[in-house]
Amino acid sequence: MPLLRIKRLLLVCILSLSVHSALAVDYAGHKLVQIDVRSPTDLKQIHALGGEPMSCHPHPGLTAVRIPPEAMPALAASGLDYKILSDDIGPATKRHLHRGFRTGPFDDYMTFAEIQTFLYDLQAARPDLCSVSTIGFSLQNRPVMMLHITGPGGGGNKPGVFYHGLQHCREWITGPAILYLANHLVTQYDADPCIQDLVDRTDIYLAPCVNPDGYVYTWNSDRLWRKNRRLNYDGSYGVDLNRNWGVGWSGPGASGNPSDPTYYGTAPFSEPETQVLRSFILNHPSVRAYMDYHSYSQLILWPYGYANIEPPAPDDATFWTLGLEMQRLIQDVHGEYYEAGPIYSTIYQASGGSVDWVYGDQGRFGFTIELRPDSPFPGFELPPDEIIPTCEENLPAILRLTEWASSDLTVTLPDGPPQYLTAGTDTPMTLKIEPSVSTLAPGTAKMYYRYHPDAPFTETSMTDLGGNNYQAVLPATNCTAAPEYYFTAESAAGQTLALPCGAPANTYTAIVRSHTAVFYSNTFSRNPGWSTAGSWAFGPPTGQSAAYGGPDPSSGHTGSTVYGYNLNGDYENNLPQRHLTSTAIDCTGRAGVTLSFWRWLGVEQPSYDHAYVWVSNDGSNWTMIWQNTAEVADTAWTYQEFDISAVADNQPTVYLRWTMGTTDGSWTYCGWNIDDVQLTSAGCDATLGDYNGDTVIDAADFAAFPPCVRGPADDVAPGCGVFDFDADAHIDLRDFHAFQEVAPQ
Repeated sequence: MPLLRIKRLLLVCILSLSVHSALAVDYAGHKLVQIDVRSPTDLKQIHALGGEPMSCHPHPGLTAVRIPPEAMPALAASGLDYKILSDDIGPATKRHLHRGFRTGPFDDYMTFAEIQTFLYDLQAARPDLCSVSTIGFSLQNRPVMMLHITGPGGGGNKPGVFYHGLQHCREWITGPAILYLANHLVTQYDADPCIQDLVDRTDIYLAPCVNPDGYVYTWNSDRLWRKNRRLNYDGSYGVDLNRNWGVGWSGPGASGNPSDPTYYGTAPFSEPETQVLRSFILNHPSVRAYMDYHSYSQLILWPYGYANIEPPAPDDATFWTLGLEMQRLIQDVHGEYYEAGPIYSTIYQASGGSVDWVYGDQGRFGFTIELRPDSPFPGFELPPDEIIPTCEENLPAILRLTEWASSDLTVTLPDGPPQYLTAGTDTPMTLKIEPSVSTLAPGTAKMYYRYHPDAPFTETSMTDLGGNNYQAVLPATNCTAAPEYYFTAESAAGQTLALPCGAPANTYTAIVRSHTAVFYSNTFSRNPGWSTAGSWAFGPPTGQSAAYGGPDPSSGHTGSTVYGYNLNGDYENNLPQRHLTSTAIDCTGRAGVTLSFWRWLGVEQPSYDHAYVWVSNDGSNWTMIWQNTAEVADTAWTYQEFDISAVADNQPTVYLRWTMGTTDGSWTYCGWNIDDVQLTSAGCDATLGDYNGDTVIDAADFAAFPPCVRGPADDVAPGCGVFDFDADAHIDLRDFHAFQEVAPQ
């Protein structure tokens, strides 16, 4: 990612070498323990011991708690069920006191002053896109700073989004998540047509630190401080800002005890920080989507938290659709799974939260994403080397939310764009064009296509199938074509939307083929000698019953032998990743490579256990092509097929890998069984003179010849190779004479 001006960057690097004085609150010797909290009384008992839940949302169940060393005897005598996760959390809470040299802004966490510098750097680098402002002040009179990003055409009158971090100030990773998005939007504006289109049509408001007093306090005094710095009536400090919003205020899942981490304050919006955020939202009615980043737990959450209810239809479906889309987009980057759902039913009751007010009072679509990690250790002290991976995986999700919020219509290809076209056959595709804040203007659903890159796009209208479905048809073509196409739709309000984003600079492409060819097949009738780890083995499955899910198969899909993880039963608890890896497969000269196999798999949902499929073209760098996104409990052999062309096409050493694990310490399932692995590639047989590939040479082919005639220095355009009768890489009069001999008279 391009970085900002060198002078400012050097200043940030110099600042990051500084060593702060010792923290006022020292956690040396404090334990991180996991306690089985069974009631609110247990939480009160933990609080009385001097313990503090180490989660964004303290709740019943298995809860990570910080316990001072002097309280451990009392914990042991309390009757609470616990185990120690870390003997000493002190070093992790002091890591930031000794920062090393930084080569970029996301190598380490930024202080509040460095965040301010970063925002002003963005504004200085692109004043045509960015403006920094102060939208209000904290209790201790620190600025709550806002970065506004938008393209030409004025600001404030476009569809808007508002995203912020550090409402809970110890959740340091949430600030970089906002700044990484800002940096990406600004630095990629000129390079990425999708980003340019998104920024041009959207008012994007970003506030990386909305609890500045608390954040400064975490750097200078107490790394694990959560609340703001309000001096309460009992002499304690702090109000939990994310329990201080108006909907559900003071309900269960928040505390009236001022010294409690979830203290909700003296009244809704009693704190200047929440007042600032409320005023901003009220004063910006065009803001349609809202994101309040938190950590940790890897969750995608939406209303409601204060009660076990969901938004009414049709909004409930919109929340689920967007939430699951973001889940998939996050997982596609580094394979990390973020559980998605309404707050109350997904985790537990939490009252007075931001997203409940943003949606329940204001009708805006409010989300919370709990970022990395997924466990209490390292918890809030996420190491700096995980800043960039966390930001990378969340970037596509927040861009998708922004895209949705700024679009009058929702335009999708439910079945995805076809990777292959069959030569000589029309290819129909169904688009769904749904109203969002406007409706489709009649007659504006269009497809544009061309079959070689120098040709102009041909416009065709789509057919209304009813139910917001529209059909587009790519006309038949031949094996030498290079199809490109895209779609547009215009709203009644005048907004034109393109699919894919950034079209026509970005387009969909496809490979034309007349057949597929199997070039690798392994039925496992004999042991192929693949690499195995853990309980992976070649042999006959034994049909053993599983503790959960279905049993293992009793035979292969074909034949009696398979590769499986523990052919005699379940996978183990607390399992690290264990791999089955193929030998190298030669895909040289192959295009459109597809992997298929038969699967019999049992695995618990990915909050607990994991199964993966990977592909590599060097045996070192692996691309994940599948991961379980829910519980899998196969009771029969199941066919699986994956496009691996991006990794495998024309590669001499392609490796396949199946992974069992990681797993937790609870339920076990039968695990992987695989059989009948095949690789196929696309093939195509072109007939000279048959431009549209329909096996008949007729007037339609004759009409296509003139545009294919090019100068003697030009190569044959894609799609026109069927007219190169003399194979001299030029389409000229000699080819025309040969064409006349085969064309109908």
